[in-house]
Amino acid sequence: MRRSVLLICCLVIANIAFVEAKPYTKYSSQMLAAGKLRKAGKFERADEIYSEILKKNHRNVDVLLGRGFTRLRMSGRVEDALKDFQKVSVLSPGYTDAHVGTATCLKRLGRKDEANQELERAKQYCEGNLKKLKYLADSAWSFGHWDYARALNPAYKAQMTVTEKQQEQYRELLDMAQQLRREGHTDEAEDIYSELLKRNPNDVDALIGVAFCKLRDKERLEEALADFLDVIKRSPEYIDAYIGAAICYKRNHKREKLVDILDQCRIVCEGNEKRMRYLASTAWREGYFPLARDIDDGYPPAEERVLIDEPTKLRVAFGHCWVVDRDDWDEARITLSRRIRPDLSVHGEYDHWWRYGDNDFNLGGGIAYR
Repeated sequence: MRRSVLLICCLVIANIAFVEAKPYTKYSSQMLAAGKLRKAGKFERADEIYSEILKKNHRNVDVLLGRGFTRLRMSGRVEDALKDFQKVSVLSPGYTDAHVGTATCLKRLGRKDEANQELERAKQYCEGNLKKLKYLADSAWSFGHWDYARALNPAYKAQMTVTEKQQEQYRELLDMAQQLRREGHTDEAEDIYSELLKRNPNDVDALIGVAFCKLRDKERLEEALADFLDVIKRSPEYIDAYIGAAICYKRNHKREKLVDILDQCRIVCEGNEKRMRYLASTAWREGYFPLARDIDDGYPPAEERVLIDEPTKLRVAFGHCWVVDRDDWDEARITLSRRIRPDLSVHGEYDHWWRYGDNDFNLGGGIAYR
């Protein structure tokens, strides 16, 4: 009898363990998928997966952390990422990655003093544990807190020799800098590019990144131009360097040099369909329409090329006018515009008035070509 009871109890316990293991396994596979998507740069989809898990378990610190680092890489989501990291710190005080994530968000938001305080707070949790301190230094280094990492571990620079050469970490830093630059955080982006150049002075990707950051400041146009020309000298097939130099010449009203640098770029790319198409797309984007049209004639673009994200726009407006000592009237206007190409747009407009007891209307339209 005892054996049978014991056997039944074991079966019940095993069954309970099996049932409880299902959600964990499910979350693990979802988290693994989200992590792969994040590394592949598919942040929107990764964010959706993390959010779905959190609907079922909003206190899962690993999922919150994953979503935080995902949102840190998404445009306009730094504040949301900060909330996730701070929630992790509340649920699990001393979680190093959460402190580093919080510090990174604060730094991105321009709150550098608070960022430094957050890193110091993380250090307090690691005091006396060399392994944790080393991990904190590694994590701080990976997210651009280089001075702090060096101060935390004087031997850090020598220890990172191999890691610095790892392509994955390099790409993450480069992608982070490019995202910051696109969002207008040029100072922080330039810090990352400059750090990469310290590690490898011949890194043309970092050098051109610095140049585009300088391009945002009209007082540094000459510096930017010098960097672009340096990239061209080192890597004559780097199309963005020619485009950057052309922008500098355009802003300095040096049209002859602008035309000359674009001609040089075309000569370098001639015969290579992929490069010519990239040059055409870039020329359209930057407003060098004669060059773009000419290249499109010789190298017809792929059907999936998108030059304008929202080519068609419809505007509807209503109004009521009050005129002193005269009748009031109502007015409605409908405008439909379509930008066919960056250099070609058409629009039509219909106006209707209800005034003086009568209806009036007007039709108009136009075409613009540059």
